[in-house]
Amino acid sequence: METEKVDMADEIVKDFPCPKCGSKDRFMSRIAQKEKDKGVLPEGLIGVLEVRSITVANPKPVIPYIPGMVKPCGNAYFDICFECGTYYCFRVEESMAILSRQQGMPTGHP
Repeated sequence: METEKVDMADEIVKDFPCPKCGSKDRFMSRIAQKEKDKGVLPEGLIGVLEVRSITVANPKPVIPYIPGMVKPCGNAYFDICFECGTYYCFRVEESMAILSRQQGMPTGHP
């Protein structure tokens, strides 16, 4: 199921330092900051190595998944600590996602 993030004013966000050394200095964050300083990226953007998203789903839905339907979504953001090299989740958030296609539909790509 492909999803597209929707901004919400009441979204829940929790940030974490590196679990190994406690640093908040991250690899992709440094790269993003360099680009922000050049004016290439907007100020609100964060540097992220990987994002994992999951939507709340009922294995036996009462109604079918319809493109455009809004569903609860959880996102986990991962990066590498610049101090000790640990790969870790530095942010989790609760958000909403718009379903862009029905689950199980062919995409037309091999």
